[in-house]
Amino acid sequence: MRKISVLGSITFSMLVSCAATGQEMPVGALVDTVDCTLNDGVTMAQAVEWARNLPREGMQPNTEFYRENILGSSNYKADYDFQIGSYFDSYSQLVATVASNLALPANRTRPGQRATDLYTCDTGTQRIVENRAVPNGGTFTGPVTLMSTFLCRINDDSTPADVWEFLVGVNDNYRAEGETSIVQLQTRAVGPVQNRGNGDFVGIAVVPSTPEAWGARMDMPRDGFSPFEGVELPMICNYPSLWLTHAVHRSGPPQ
Repeated sequence: MRKISVLGSITFSMLVSCAATGQEMPVGALVDTVDCTLNDGVTMAQAVEWARNLPREGMQPNTEFYRENILGSSNYKADYDFQIGSYFDSYSQLVATVASNLALPANRTRPGQRATDLYTCDTGTQRIVENRAVPNGGTFTGPVTLMSTFLCRINDDSTPADVWEFLVGVNDNYRAEGETSIVQLQTRAVGPVQNRGNGDFVGIAVVPSTPEAWGARMDMPRDGFSPFEGVELPMICNYPSLWLTHAVHRSGPPQ
Protein backbone atom coordinates (compact mmCIF):
# COMPACT_ATOMS: atom_id res chain seq x y z
CA MET A 1 0.00 0.00 0.00
CA ARG A 2 1.38 3.42 -0.96
CA LYS A 3 1.34 5.89 1.93
CA ILE A 4 2.32 9.55 1.81
CA SER A 5 2.40 11.90 4.81
CA VAL A 6 0.09 14.91 4.49
CA LEU A 7 -1.15 17.73 6.70
CA GLY A 8 -4.77 17.41 5.63
CA SER A 9 -4.66 19.85 2.68
CA ILE A 10 -5.50 18.73 -0.84
CA THR A 11 -3.85 19.39 -4.16
CA PHE A 12 -5.33 21.79 -6.67
CA SER A 13 -5.48 19.02 -9.27
CA MET A 14 -8.39 17.52 -7.33
CA LEU A 15 -10.50 20.65 -7.51
CA VAL A 16 -12.80 20.02 -10.45
CA SER A 17 -16.48 20.63 -10.83
CA CYS A 18 -19.02 17.80 -10.63
CA ALA A 19 -22.57 17.19 -11.77
CA ALA A 20 -25.54 17.71 -9.47
CA THR A 21 -27.02 14.56 -7.99
CA GLY A 22 -30.62 15.58 -7.57
CA GLN A 23 -32.58 18.82 -7.76
CA GLU A 24 -34.78 17.91 -4.80
CA MET A 25 -31.82 17.79 -2.44
CA PRO A 26 -30.22 20.88 -0.89
CA VAL A 27 -26.65 21.88 -1.60
CA GLY A 28 -24.44 20.18 0.94
CA ALA A 29 -21.26 21.03 2.77
CA LEU A 30 -18.04 19.73 1.23
CA VAL A 31 -16.03 17.24 3.25
CA ASP A 32 -12.42 16.44 2.39
CA THR A 33 -11.52 13.04 3.88
CA VAL A 34 -8.37 10.93 3.98
CA ASP A 35 -7.52 7.67 5.77
CA CYS A 36 -4.53 7.55 8.11
CA THR A 37 -2.40 5.15 10.16
CA LEU A 38 -0.81 5.93 13.52
CA ASN A 39 2.96 5.64 13.58
CA ASP A 40 4.51 2.97 15.78
CA GLY A 41 4.17 3.80 19.46
CA VAL A 42 1.64 6.62 18.92
CA THR A 43 -1.83 6.45 20.45
CA MET A 44 -5.04 7.94 19.15
CA ALA A 45 -5.24 10.13 22.24
CA GLN A 46 -1.84 11.64 21.40
CA ALA A 47 -2.87 12.41 17.82
CA VAL A 48 -6.13 14.03 18.97
CA GLU A 49 -4.40 16.14 21.62
CA TRP A 50 -1.82 17.31 19.08
CA ALA A 51 -4.50 18.33 16.57
CA ARG A 52 -6.54 20.21 19.18
CA ASN A 53 -3.49 22.19 20.32
CA LEU A 54 -2.11 22.83 16.84
CA PRO A 55 -1.55 26.55 16.14
CA ARG A 56 -3.67 27.30 13.08
CA GLU A 57 -2.71 30.13 10.75
CA GLY A 58 -4.55 31.56 7.77
CA MET A 59 -7.86 30.18 6.55
CA GLN A 60 -9.06 26.90 8.01
CA PRO A 61 -11.95 24.49 7.46
CA ASN A 62 -15.10 25.18 9.43
CA THR A 63 -14.67 21.99 11.42
CA GLU A 64 -12.29 19.07 11.49
CA PHE A 65 -12.78 15.61 12.99
CA TYR A 66 -10.52 12.64 13.64
CA ARG A 67 -12.73 9.56 13.24
CA GLU A 68 -11.28 6.54 15.03
CA ASN A 69 -12.50 3.28 13.53
CA ILE A 70 -13.96 0.99 16.21
CA LEU A 71 -15.91 -1.58 14.20
CA GLY A 72 -15.64 -1.77 10.42
CA SER A 73 -14.53 -3.89 7.54
CA SER A 74 -11.48 -6.06 8.13
CA ASN A 75 -9.88 -4.52 5.03
CA TYR A 76 -10.09 -1.02 6.49
CA LYS A 77 -8.83 -1.98 9.93
CA ALA A 78 -5.91 -3.88 8.40
CA ASP A 79 -4.65 -0.72 6.69
CA TYR A 80 -5.87 2.31 8.65
CA ASP A 81 -6.59 3.54 12.17
CA PHE A 82 -8.61 6.69 11.60
CA GLN A 83 -10.02 9.13 9.07
CA ILE A 84 -9.63 12.91 8.97
CA GLY A 85 -12.75 14.82 7.86
CA SER A 86 -12.49 18.55 7.10
CA TYR A 87 -15.71 20.51 6.39
CA PHE A 88 -16.05 23.49 4.02
CA ASP A 89 -19.01 25.59 2.91
CA SER A 90 -17.90 25.76 -0.73
CA TYR A 91 -15.19 24.93 -3.22
CA SER A 92 -14.15 28.59 -3.07
CA GLN A 93 -13.48 28.30 0.66
CA LEU A 94 -11.62 25.03 0.12
CA VAL A 95 -9.40 26.57 -2.59
CA ALA A 96 -8.76 29.65 -0.43
CA THR A 97 -7.76 27.44 2.51
CA VAL A 98 -5.29 25.47 0.40
CA ALA A 99 -3.87 28.70 -1.04
CA SER A 100 -3.56 30.20 2.44
CA ASN A 101 -1.61 27.19 3.70
CA LEU A 102 0.67 27.21 0.66
CA ALA A 103 1.37 30.93 1.20
CA LEU A 104 2.67 30.46 4.75
CA PRO A 105 6.44 31.14 4.94
CA ALA A 106 8.62 28.06 4.89
CA ASN A 107 10.68 29.37 7.84
CA ARG A 108 7.72 30.04 10.16
CA THR A 109 7.80 28.76 13.71
CA ARG A 110 6.42 25.23 13.84
CA PRO A 111 5.24 23.15 16.78
CA GLY A 112 7.68 20.72 18.37
CA GLN A 113 5.78 17.81 16.81
CA ARG A 114 4.46 17.60 13.30
CA ALA A 115 1.69 15.46 11.87
CA THR A 116 4.29 13.21 10.24
CA ASP A 117 5.73 12.46 13.67
CA LEU A 118 2.39 10.98 14.71
CA TYR A 119 0.65 9.47 11.72
CA THR A 120 0.85 8.74 8.02
CA CYS A 121 -2.04 9.38 5.60
CA ASP A 122 -2.68 7.62 2.31
CA THR A 123 -3.46 10.24 -0.34
CA GLY A 124 -4.78 7.46 -2.56
CA THR A 125 -7.86 7.43 -0.32
CA GLN A 126 -8.42 11.19 -0.42
CA ARG A 127 -11.81 12.33 -1.73
CA ILE A 128 -14.38 15.09 -1.47
CA VAL A 129 -18.00 14.28 -0.68
CA GLU A 130 -21.09 16.43 -0.61
CA ASN A 131 -22.57 16.10 2.84
CA ARG A 132 -26.27 16.97 3.24
CA ALA A 133 -27.68 17.10 6.76
CA VAL A 134 -31.35 16.06 6.99
CA PRO A 135 -33.44 18.99 8.33
CA ASN A 136 -34.48 19.28 11.97
CA GLY A 137 -31.62 17.24 13.30
CA GLY A 138 -29.59 18.02 16.40
CA THR A 139 -25.97 19.11 16.75
CA PHE A 140 -22.72 17.62 17.95
CA THR A 141 -20.88 20.29 19.94
CA GLY A 142 -18.93 18.19 22.44
CA PRO A 143 -15.41 16.78 22.24
CA VAL A 144 -16.30 13.21 21.23
CA THR A 145 -19.21 11.02 20.17
CA LEU A 146 -19.99 7.75 18.42
CA MET A 147 -20.97 7.74 14.73
CA SER A 148 -22.47 5.02 12.53
CA THR A 149 -21.82 5.00 8.78
CA PHE A 150 -23.42 2.93 6.03
CA LEU A 151 -22.41 2.32 2.42
CA CYS A 152 -25.57 1.81 0.36
CA ARG A 153 -26.22 0.73 -3.23
CA ILE A 154 -29.14 2.61 -4.75
CA ASN A 155 -31.80 0.44 -6.37
CA ASP A 156 -31.79 0.48 -10.18
CA ASP A 157 -35.11 2.34 -10.31
CA SER A 158 -34.15 4.90 -7.64
CA THR A 159 -31.94 8.00 -7.40
CA PRO A 160 -30.03 9.85 -4.66
CA ALA A 161 -33.07 12.15 -4.43
CA ASP A 162 -35.16 9.10 -3.47
CA VAL A 163 -32.64 8.25 -0.77
CA TRP A 164 -32.90 11.83 0.52
CA GLU A 165 -36.69 11.58 0.67
CA PHE A 166 -36.37 8.27 2.51
CA LEU A 167 -33.99 9.74 5.09
CA VAL A 168 -36.28 12.72 5.68
CA GLY A 169 -39.15 10.31 6.38
CA VAL A 170 -37.10 8.12 8.72
CA ASN A 171 -35.77 11.18 10.51
CA ASP A 172 -39.32 12.44 11.02
CA ASN A 173 -40.22 9.12 12.61
CA TYR A 174 -37.32 9.33 15.05
CA ARG A 175 -38.00 13.00 15.79
CA ALA A 176 -41.62 12.18 16.68
CA GLU A 177 -40.16 9.99 19.45
CA GLY A 178 -37.83 12.77 20.63
CA GLU A 179 -34.66 11.43 18.98
CA THR A 180 -32.77 14.15 17.05
CA SER A 181 -29.40 12.75 15.99
CA ILE A 182 -27.67 14.30 12.98
CA VAL A 183 -28.37 12.26 9.83
CA GLN A 184 -26.29 12.97 6.73
CA LEU A 185 -26.46 11.85 3.10
CA GLN A 186 -23.05 11.70 1.44
CA THR A 187 -22.43 11.57 -2.31
CA ARG A 188 -18.98 11.37 -3.89
CA ALA A 189 -17.94 14.56 -5.68
CA VAL A 190 -14.19 14.22 -6.35
CA GLY A 191 -11.77 11.37 -5.81
CA PRO A 192 -11.36 7.64 -6.39
CA VAL A 193 -14.60 5.86 -7.26
CA GLN A 194 -14.93 2.11 -6.96
CA ASN A 195 -17.62 -0.25 -8.25
CA ARG A 196 -19.14 2.21 -10.72
CA GLY A 197 -20.14 -0.71 -12.90
CA ASN A 198 -22.25 -2.14 -10.08
CA GLY A 199 -24.57 0.84 -9.71
CA ASP A 200 -24.55 4.09 -7.79
CA PHE A 201 -23.59 4.25 -4.13
CA VAL A 202 -24.22 6.75 -1.36
CA GLY A 203 -23.01 7.03 2.20
CA ILE A 204 -25.18 7.66 5.24
CA ALA A 205 -23.87 8.90 8.58
CA VAL A 206 -25.76 9.02 11.88
CA VAL A 207 -24.12 11.27 14.49
CA PRO A 208 -25.79 11.47 17.91
CA SER A 209 -24.75 14.28 20.26
CA THR A 210 -23.03 11.92 22.75
CA PRO A 211 -22.00 8.27 22.99
CA GLU A 212 -24.91 7.75 25.40
CA ALA A 213 -27.33 9.17 22.83
CA TRP A 214 -25.94 6.72 20.26
CA GLY A 215 -26.72 3.84 22.58
CA ALA A 216 -30.24 5.12 23.22
CA ARG A 217 -30.95 5.45 19.49
CA MET A 218 -29.69 1.94 18.80
CA ASP A 219 -31.99 0.56 21.51
CA MET A 220 -35.15 2.13 20.07
CA PRO A 221 -35.85 -0.57 17.40
CA ARG A 222 -35.02 -3.24 19.98
CA ASP A 223 -37.75 -1.77 22.17
CA GLY A 224 -40.39 -1.93 19.42
CA PHE A 225 -39.93 1.35 17.53
CA SER A 226 -40.36 1.06 13.73
CA PRO A 227 -38.18 3.69 11.99
CA PHE A 228 -39.34 2.67 8.48
CA GLU A 229 -43.05 3.32 9.06
CA GLY A 230 -44.54 5.00 5.98
CA VAL A 231 -41.34 5.02 3.88
CA GLU A 232 -40.10 2.91 0.97
CA LEU A 233 -36.53 1.64 1.00
CA PRO A 234 -34.71 2.83 -2.18
CA MET A 235 -31.40 1.09 -1.51
CA ILE A 236 -29.57 -1.83 0.04
CA CYS A 237 -27.03 -1.02 2.77
CA ASN A 238 -24.21 -2.93 4.38
CA TYR A 239 -23.90 -3.37 8.13
CA PRO A 240 -22.85 -0.10 9.77
CA SER A 241 -19.30 0.80 10.68
CA LEU A 242 -18.77 2.38 14.10
CA TRP A 243 -16.45 5.32 14.69
CA LEU A 244 -15.37 7.31 17.73
CA THR A 245 -15.46 10.85 16.39
CA HIS A 246 -13.10 13.38 17.99
CA ALA A 247 -13.72 17.07 17.30
CA VAL A 248 -10.27 18.66 16.92
CA HIS A 249 -11.13 22.05 15.38
CA ARG A 250 -14.18 24.26 15.11
CA SER A 251 -14.31 27.75 13.61
CA GLY A 252 -17.76 27.63 11.96
CA PRO A 253 -21.25 26.38 12.72
CA PRO A 254 -21.77 22.71 13.66
CA GLN A 255 -21.87 20.47 10.59
